[in-house]
Amino acid sequence: MNILESLGAPDNTDIAIISSQTSINYEQLHQYVYDFTAALIKLEPNCIAVYLDNCLQWVIADLAAHACEIPIVPLPTFFSQSQLIHTLEDVNADLLITHCRLNKQPILGLFQKQPIQQDANGFEIYQRSTSREALYPNGLAKITYTSGSTGTPKGVCLNALSQLDVANSLSTVLQPLKIKKHLCVLPLSTLLENIAGVWAPLSIGASIALPSLVELGFGGASNLDPQESLTTILKYDPESLILVPELLNVLVSGFESGFPKPSNIKFIAVGGAKVSHSLLERAQQLDLPVYEGYGLSEACSVTTLNRPGHNKVGTSGQALPHIKLRVSDGGEIEVSGSNMLGYLNDIETIQEYYPTGDLGEIDEDGYVIIKGRKKNMFITSFGRQVNPEWVEEILLEHEQISQAVVYGESLPFNIAVIVPSNNELEIQDIDELIMRSNKALPEYAKISRYVIADTPFNTHEDTLTANGRVKRNNIYNRYSKQIKQLIETNVTNSCSKVSAAI
Repeated sequence: MNILESLGAPDNTDIAIISSQTSINYEQLHQYVYDFTAALIKLEPNCIAVYLDNCLQWVIADLAAHACEIPIVPLPTFFSQSQLIHTLEDVNADLLITHCRLNKQPILGLFQKQPIQQDANGFEIYQRSTSREALYPNGLAKITYTSGSTGTPKGVCLNALSQLDVANSLSTVLQPLKIKKHLCVLPLSTLLENIAGVWAPLSIGASIALPSLVELGFGGASNLDPQESLTTILKYDPESLILVPELLNVLVSGFESGFPKPSNIKFIAVGGAKVSHSLLERAQQLDLPVYEGYGLSEACSVTTLNRPGHNKVGTSGQALPHIKLRVSDGGEIEVSGSNMLGYLNDIETIQEYYPTGDLGEIDEDGYVIIKGRKKNMFITSFGRQVNPEWVEEILLEHEQISQAVVYGESLPFNIAVIVPSNNELEIQDIDELIMRSNKALPEYAKISRYVIADTPFNTHEDTLTANGRVKRNNIYNRYSKQIKQLIETNVTNSCSKVSAAI
């Protein structure tokens, strides 16, 4: 099926997209996509790169590229300039769609100095000639990049059918909610929002509220202004949202403090990283319809989802209709149904069942329980295997601890890097929280020493991925001095700390 065939009908005058600047109906959306498709065909690009804030043009470019079967690569605005250059060169993109206000001077060195097209709103198209021939897998429609746990992004190659399968499955399982308005909060370059927040709503004729990331409070060193974010969510009054855990925490904390809740909210999906039970309980106490899901780019984003009538707290939900899951002998979740074509520039054949790298189990009702990343498992100097996510989840049960990462490879004890939710939290309070957490852990998994982080983990400083996963290596490198100091310190008390300011 062509992507345009999955949209609301072309003669539909219902609102399709709403932004602070404009709103358009489905008839207009079809015409905009048709016109842009014709323009792209004339330019004959091999690969289109989109480097834009969340906006109408982002959606039009995405749909048009799929309509004319030209591979597209969304460039995350949170990527560093070196990551952007790596991505553009890696995919051999010869067309760049961007906006004049974005900081893109280094990457423009790869393209013509002047845009070949520019409109009154500041949107620009740059082109270049490339010397090498692009080697893309057959059926390639989109190359999605995530920074993952290392600094060099890796391209995940997807076809159009897989994206449509996910969008259609989400529309099917959420059909009883009759959602008419979704608010995009995550960057559209995030595959989760791209498919679940754009393609799925458009496939059922719903409206998409599309404020810019700046309106939502993203930007600056702190990366997020909670007040701006809450104000924008209230302004658009959506029926559905997709959040990562940190954004859910912003929402919950704001509502707990008395900020008014949207009146029409029906469904809040949360995923991208493990959600603490305490945060879900706080959301439940506020009567927020929060449902945890699970997915990965290599399986075209969402694979499992809790939803009304099919919800089991503490799990990531049941598989979507088009997905099949199984657990390997080693305890790793494996997925089939909408797998990637492969990594760009990697000729490895993708098997029917893709190993996700996540350890977990599937209960008798088909609900998936994720226990952590296989590669994150470390072995202590006593030979005991520890999954850090397990320990971190217990630490995060305390709402006074906002974020935590645990290390212990080849050590006789475990060290945590902790971000308190309140800067005024006393050291003795953190000691008490860790002692309470340790009571729920066997001896080999207990936290003996910790570092207090000087700033929350975030995408701006490359300690957090866009979907909320911690970048363990980057965090370790940032606090290596303090961690090494704790390792070298000969202490006799049960829990020692060091400030990141040292």
